[in-house]
Amino acid sequence: MRNLTAERISDCDSGSSFFFVSLTQTTVPSGISLSSGQKNALHDAADVLSQKEWDEKELHKEFYTICTKHSIKNTEFFQAAYKVLLNKERGPKLAAFLILLGNERVVPLFKGV
Repeated sequence: MRNLTAERISDCDSGSSFFFVSLTQTTVPSGISLSSGQKNALHDAADVLSQKEWDEKELHKEFYTICTKHSIKNTEFFQAAYKVLLNKERGPKLAAFLILLGNERVVPLFKGV
């Protein structure tokens, strides 16, 4: 089984950093710990992703609606998503990252928590 890996890479010239993402993951990493609020929020995110084609701004705004609905901090939601997708607590901008990965990869992972 292949894992999705992320590695922070620094750009020496500009001092900025970005994430290099390779391979794909088909199951939720074992051993991650999520609260029930985080799990429910990820389930809702999977449902939302399946509804239509999203642009980055709309999807990012929708994440905050989901967080409010489940009474969790936005940071808790983002950490949960990154744990499921990358087995890390941080990652690239989530909305753009999910759009790049595509619903066929993300939705089953979010529903699988």
